Amino acid sequence: MNVTERGMRLYEEIDRIFSGVDQISQAVETIRQEDRGHLTIGMMPAIPGSLIAQVVHNFAKKYPDVYLSFHIRSSQFVVDGIFGRKFDFGIVLKPLEHDQFKTTILDDAPLMAAIPSGHLLQNKSSLSVADLCSHPFIGYPKGNASRQALDKLVTSKGMALNFILEATTANMLIEFVSQNLGIAVVHPIQCLKQVTGVTFIPLKDTLTLPIHVVRPISARRDATIDEFLSLFMQELKESRSYSC
Repeated sequence: MNVTERGMRLYEEIDRIFSGVDQISQAVETIRQEDRGHLTIGMMPAIPGSLIAQVVHNFAKKYPDVYLSFHIRSSQFVVDGIFGRKFDFGIVLKPLEHDQFKTTILDDAPLMAAIPSGHLLQNKSSLSVADLCSHPFIGYPKGNASRQALDKLVTSKGMALNFILEATTANMLIEFVSQNLGIAVVHPIQCLKQVTGVTFIPLKDTLTLPIHVVRPISARRDATIDEFLSLFMQELKESRSYSC
């Protein structure tokens, strides 16, 4: 055996040893997190990061040893993850109808119009469907729950929206509005944050898209889940009291 072959064998042996050490470290970390308590949360992307951060801040004061893991994905993905037991609970638009899971409404405030600051509609106390249809409109793609609800309302009035742009997230819709590209209709939870160049106005026709929490009927760590949701509702209420 030449020096090169011996060197390669030595390298492979050292690599095997270090790989084993890494696996042990990962196992120790997993056990440590389990001892602390671990909540895995699925959440739709429409929830403002500032709201989540404040809830986590308050939660950590009461449960400093609980490890939180957030997965921000579409409502359908989160619901599928809850059904597959990947998440302890989820905050979504789409409820899960199954006898092993319970769905409750966290919030059902009506949708709001988002318009550029200084727009012709800015001084109105509320906007009609005719108002929405009379200006360039930015909305979600077809198939989105908000888009379906809005399309149903507009069609019932015998009108049509003047779509010029589509986006898959509320943040992108609002960014387009802030650049004076058009108006949009968004979930009221988006009004909790101040957005430069955007004004939020209620709709004359009440249009709601409730936010749900979905969790297994026999969930582990029920007390910590209840506390997280209680803090979420409290922060949502307080944020709404000085917004919009």
